[in-house]
Amino acid sequence: MAGVEIMIDEKRVALENLLLDIDFLNELNPWIDNINIFEILKMSKMEIRHSNFLAWLLNPNENHSFGERILKDVICHIIKHNRESMDKAFNIIDATLWKYDSFNVYREKDNIDILAISSSLKVLVCIENKIFSSEHTEQTIRYRRKIDEIYPEYGKLFIYLTPSGAEAIDYENWVSLPYRELIQIIETNMALKNLEITAKERAFVEDYVSGVKRHMVDDSNLQEICSRIYFKHKQALDLIFDNKPDLRDLLYAALFERFEDEAIIGNIDIDRSCVSKQYIRFNTPYSLKLFPKMTESRKSVWNTDFMFYYQIENRKGVELRIFATLSNRGRNSLFEDELEMCAKVYNISEKKTIGEKWQWRTLPFYKRHQISDKDFDEMSAEEFNSDKEAIVDDIFANIMKAVKSFEDKLQKHGL
Repeated sequence: MAGVEIMIDEKRVALENLLLDIDFLNELNPWIDNINIFEILKMSKMEIRHSNFLAWLLNPNENHSFGERILKDVICHIIKHNRESMDKAFNIIDATLWKYDSFNVYREKDNIDILAISSSLKVLVCIENKIFSSEHTEQTIRYRRKIDEIYPEYGKLFIYLTPSGAEAIDYENWVSLPYRELIQIIETNMALKNLEITAKERAFVEDYVSGVKRHMVDDSNLQEICSRIYFKHKQALDLIFDNKPDLRDLLYAALFERFEDEAIIGNIDIDRSCVSKQYIRFNTPYSLKLFPKMTESRKSVWNTDFMFYYQIENRKGVELRIFATLSNRGRNSLFEDELEMCAKVYNISEKKTIGEKWQWRTLPFYKRHQISDKDFDEMSAEEFNSDKEAIVDDIFANIMKAVKSFEDKLQKHGL
């Protein structure tokens, strides 16, 4: 016991030292305190929103102060670093002299995330933007072939834009561009003295750059500060990380509370012998009428009083699965007609129902439910508490809708 007490005292001291040195957090203020419109709108991790913003920024004819600068600098940057693999239509001399206002920039035209086309120059730029997903079904091969077919006489530049600079499957034709280099181009233009940019526009672009740096590009200054803070207070911070609340588990706990409330008013019956972070098992008045609780001398395969129940499974706090589950242990003429009818309604073979420990699991109308479309990793405690009730109501309504569909089908067959 003495050893345990010493360990607890060491942890307490570590936490006290962390709190006494709390001013160290001031170093993180530039990354924490700034109000960022992209963060507020949860756009930082949305690929479509990134592509929309970049299409606006790359368009020389849009209502921003950069004019042709961003599109021109991106093209020249790609040519400079990939001269050997460039289409002959793209050379640094021509690219610096092009009339860039001849380019039209499109979103999702011909399936391309961003497509810049100049009909007069007979050149085009394709940008495939991949942030938090990888290429599938050989997209870059299919897209390049389609563009070659539609624009056979055009010079073409294919750019594969990713956070890390990953290569496309069609790497021989697509040039990799990491977000870090794109952000450098934007920041370089933002710093130009002769760029007359409004304060509102500057704040908007800076918010975008800040959001990309935070979520997709390594920020060396932030990494250095965080490393220094972490190693100074490693024991206390590890203790906090090991015991931090998981919002998904808290949401699941709130869902169980909702089931408890429904049980109190008699809408459902919870099997409290099988309750955990992973499972909720319950019956409805209809299912209990169909399959009443078993006697003490007869237990189901789960060693409970229930031969039948609905089961909700919590899959790592991300997905819920719901099943209607039936056991035939101890059937011996108990519920014989009901069991046979269930087997008939849901096409369960007679052979499958003979085994002593047979279990049947099905709920074809509604098997899975995403717990939420919310990003719990980005959600504050205040946001969670304000959204929790609505999310739980939505989950519960969908579960009970599935149960009703299941029971309606049985009732139509006379059960």
